Amino acid sequence: MSQEAASMDPVYQYVYLGSKVADGLLGWLTIGVNPKASRTVNHAVAWTANGGVANGSGGGGPPRVV
Repeated sequence: MSQEAASMDPVYQYVYLGSKVADGLLGWLTIGVNPKASRTVNHAVAWTANGGVANGSGGGGPPRVV
């Protein structure tokens, strides 16, 4: 990302598709991925027949029903 930051915003860019926002925007992201990274990820909840159940090691609570 430091190489990209020398010439542009390495996180988010956009351009107008016309002369105003109502005409539309085109946006894109530049991200970096470390293919050698290894992480253990614990889900916060599990979905069961009775709904969401919090995972004690993942934090959070059951999913909200909207």
